[in-house]
Amino acid sequence: TGSFTQTVSAPAATTVVVTSSANPAVQGASVTLTATVAAGSTPMTAGTVSFTDGTTVLATGVALSSTGKATFTSSTLTTGVHLLTVDYTGATGYAPSSASFTQTVNGPASTTTTLTSSVNPSAYGAAVTLTATVTSGTSPVTAGTVTFTEGTTTTEVPKNSSDGWRYDIPSQPTKVILVGGWCDRVKQASEGKVEVVLGCAPKVN
Repeated sequence: TGSFTQTVSAPAATTVVVTSSANPAVQGASVTLTATVAAGSTPMTAGTVSFTDGTTVLATGVALSSTGKATFTSSTLTTGVHLLTVDYTGATGYAPSSASFTQTVNGPASTTTTLTSSVNPSAYGAAVTLTATVTSGTSPVTAGTVTFTEGTTTTEVPKNSSDGWRYDIPSQPTKVILVGGWCDRVKQASEGKVEVVLGCAPKVN
């Protein structure tokens, strides 16, 4: 009979290094976590990676690229400090490994909006430019949009038979009729309305 000695080597050690595209990040902004797995100076391409936030699994079975990298992107991380764990499954001849990473997510930064007018007061019918300047601290804000809204405005319409209002029958009025430019202005206003105010107390029978 003969004998044979089989030597089984221990799996090669691997390491995981985690980086973030933004740390700290702002709530709602996209953050990409990148795990780089290597055995010494050799990038690992076999095996998969999982990303965990505390006890919540963010992603599992994430494949490694040819450079030994696996990524996870999220915009739903809540405000606060997140202790993230990245686990590498290992591969034939290579041991599993893991790494922890602390990701901080800050709440939205406060902003200030300042509104100015090119002409104030302005003449009726004249062009007016309104400018809204949005800043966060001393920095201008370049993302997002601005909405200009005209609040509820009450304007007295003059009694004028050609441009204002008039009675349908002056001697025995039953209707108040808008005429001229005032009629057009009310029709063009998306929420325009006319309120008739009596100049005397109503008679109660």
